[in-house]
Amino acid sequence: MPKWLDWIYISNESKKETGMVLTPYKKEDSVELARIRNTDGVRKTYLNRRTTPDKLHDNHTRDMESKVDPWTFYTVRLDGKIIGEVGIHVLHKTRECRIPYYLDPDVHGKGYGTMLIGKVIEMCRTIKNIDKISAYVIKENIASQRVLLKNGFKLKKVITYPTYQYMYEYKL
Repeated sequence: MPKWLDWIYISNESKKETGMVLTPYKKEDSVELARIRNTDGVRKTYLNRRTTPDKLHDNHTRDMESKVDPWTFYTVRLDGKIIGEVGIHVLHKTRECRIPYYLDPDVHGKGYGTMLIGKVIEMCRTIKNIDKISAYVIKENIASQRVLLKNGFKLKKVITYPTYQYMYEYKL
């Protein structure tokens, strides 16, 4: 395990910690997360649609309360400041975790995405009966494709509908 994974940790606290911290998503995070998701640098390479804090929170609540394959969302903080989000969607039928994520363009290119995905892999290893992690990336998001490749993901397939995207997979 790379030493820098020790630098990222999970906490129930939202402020005061230094380094990269993953905190369970809370409604009060939705304002900053919606702002980040609506920036051109994220919107064009994530879902390419705008959101509001209320819509983001309603979608998260619905997904987290799902009776079948619920989601877990984490707010990513750097030195107490919200810089992004990662979700873990456990799909028991296909024995996989799906991991959507995004980071504020202000921190792009600094290695935080690579560190974040390394930590998510570590987290998914602890989930019973899961043998792979998958991530979907649109064609234009070259940086995210590099993050996944650096962490040992392999290109599994190309999907052309409804958007042109790549599916990467990591075998646990």
